[in-house]
Amino acid sequence: MTVRRFPGKMPSMGETLMNASVLVAATPIPGAQIIGAGMAAVGGIMWLGATAYKYRKNSQELLDVLN
Repeated sequence: MTVRRFPGKMPSMGETLMNASVLVAATPIPGAQIIGAGMAAVGGIMWLGATAYKYRKNSQELLDVLN
């Protein structure tokens, strides 16, 4: 996988982590809720970072218009 194509895969991995965190948190294993919360946080950060990177040019244009 090249570096250019990697940001396109990040939102998908982030969403997968967030979805899997619900399943992990629902298991009756002690400490699973904490692990699930961590997975959800990491997945959300991955998704948000990759989405911001993907739309960085559009967001810059929006900021220029607002200023």
